[in-house]
Amino acid sequence: EVEFRNITASPHYGNCTRYFTGGYSVGYAYENDGNTNLTDVHLLPDEGIMLSSGNPLDFEWNDSDGQTTSWGFLGLDLSDADLANVTNTTYGIYDA
Repeated sequence: EVEFRNITASPHYGNCTRYFTGGYSVGYAYENDGNTNLTDVHLLPDEGIMLSSGNPLDFEWNDSDGQTTSWGFLGLDLSDADLANVTNTTYGIYDA
């Protein structure tokens, strides 16, 4: 059972959502064979809405954990204190 309470959108919410088209142009998925054979399954839908904890405009260039978006621009703590408390985490959780 999941309980939702105290839900508020972060002030940067509008920066975390983007409508996209042309997703099929990204290509196809590989078989689980060492990236030798392609499947007929597209990696992305051709169009949709991307919800991200970062900036969706960086999606095309982000191919590792080395790129991140810092949303601390308002001088606010935008981490999820409730989730940090439930998981006994002492640092901020931003990808909730």
